[in-house]
Amino acid sequence: MPRLISEVDPRALGERIKRFPRGAWLVAEALAAPRYTAAYISHLEKGKRTASPEAIEHIAAKLGVEIDQLMTGREPRRRLQLQLEVDSGVASLRPPRGS
Repeated sequence: MPRLISEVDPRALGERIKRFPRGAWLVAEALAAPRYTAAYISHLEKGKRTASPEAIEHIAAKLGVEIDQLMTGREPRRRLQLQLEVDSGVASLRPPRGS
């Protein structure tokens, strides 16, 4: 996983779980099944529990998002865009070859 679970604020993760569109059909029971309970999902949404790596993987799959997106709130393309910007900035700092 891109980040350590211990680095993820449970309240922020809970807000992201609630924020991702689920559609009317994906209530807590459906989001939890078959591995977890609706109560567990509810505790995560309220920031009262720290999610295990397996739970984050499960929830991300059910929500149809990348694990990193669930953990950070950033869209997957945003990470690539930021990396390209950093690489471009680093390249512009290098002296031209032959100088």
